[in-house]
Amino acid sequence: MKIFFKYHIFALTVGLLMAVISSFLFLKYEFLLTNNKYSKNINSSAFELSRYNANLVKSENLELQLSNALDEKNGISIFGSSELTNESEYISYNFFPNKIGVRASSFGHAYHQNFAIYCQLLAFKDKLKNAKVCIFLSPGWFETEGTNIEAFLEFVRPNFLKKIIKDQTINIESKISIGEFLLKNEDKIENPSPAINYFLEIVKFKNIPFLNNYSLNKYKLFENIKYQKSSNDSKNAISDTSKIDWDEELKINEEKFISNIKSNNIFVNDEYYTKFLKPKNGKLIKATFSSLAPKENQELKDFKLLVKLLKEQNCDASFVIQTLNPYYYDNLENFNPILKEIVCDLKEAKFPFLNVFTTSKQEYIPGTLNDVMHVGDVGWININHFLYKTYVQK
Repeated sequence: MKIFFKYHIFALTVGLLMAVISSFLFLKYEFLLTNNKYSKNINSSAFELSRYNANLVKSENLELQLSNALDEKNGISIFGSSELTNESEYISYNFFPNKIGVRASSFGHAYHQNFAIYCQLLAFKDKLKNAKVCIFLSPGWFETEGTNIEAFLEFVRPNFLKKIIKDQTINIESKISIGEFLLKNEDKIENPSPAINYFLEIVKFKNIPFLNNYSLNKYKLFENIKYQKSSNDSKNAISDTSKIDWDEELKINEEKFISNIKSNNIFVNDEYYTKFLKPKNGKLIKATFSSLAPKENQELKDFKLLVKLLKEQNCDASFVIQTLNPYYYDNLENFNPILKEIVCDLKEAKFPFLNVFTTSKQEYIPGTLNDVMHVGDVGWININHFLYKTYVQK
């Protein structure tokens, strides 16, 4: 009797239970699907591309900034972090419109790192072909555990997640990578949205056949997000750039930077040094760059995802590898194993890049950075020359 119960009654009970659960989920799914708003159009009657967007949080219409920047192939779209917040006539989003006659739209502030940038561009992957996109890489990113959840939620807007969910040309591995990131940070997410729950579920249920299929098909419940394309494309009315003597600009600004330093000998502007570095008693305490293992480095993994996406979509991408101040940081050579992989990946993808990273005080050009990590005017001139040769002169 026990054997009969074990192999027949128990199996029948489990089968009936699964049937009930299946019916409930199916009915719930059908109800939600029939009550779903099919599409959402985001547009603005008065739209103009901005030079700089720290983020796109304030309104959905701001999301048009990213969509239209990628759509409009004549200009350059720059993605970076805190270096973009420094005001300067030489910062690329000022220099290119003012001196070259080319639009430059920039996105990001501190903590805007590879995974957030990857997800933003994944949402607009259909717009990446031939888009002029430049990614700034900071060595400091690779000392972190990757993009933090606060930055992800700030930069990867809910509509971007919906676009990724709805896009059936995006492979499941890419969507699972987002789900794994969110699952790792689930305890830090208050009131997760349906879109976030979608990504969580496709990871949680990926090894449970019925639930996995149910979870994946919930993409049908999400509305299509459509962004209005602006008709105001820049015409690239390029200025007479023969008047720009790049070497002379570098020389003048290096001398200017050095002459303005009165407080220190580590080539940091006085205001920053006085506020953040000046020792109250005794010797300046320098920073030590972390020892990094490439195979375990999350930021490097995220970088590889980004490069793969840009290559697959035939994006006209380029990269700027920044430096840190070798007069302030010790053990900068610890970055070299990561740098070697970055350079190898970029060469393999055939993406042009500018590498200004140096561990040497002798090679470091004063003014490349304003302080210990943020780009100064000398650095911006070098970056602008690189972007000019990459996107305008070619």
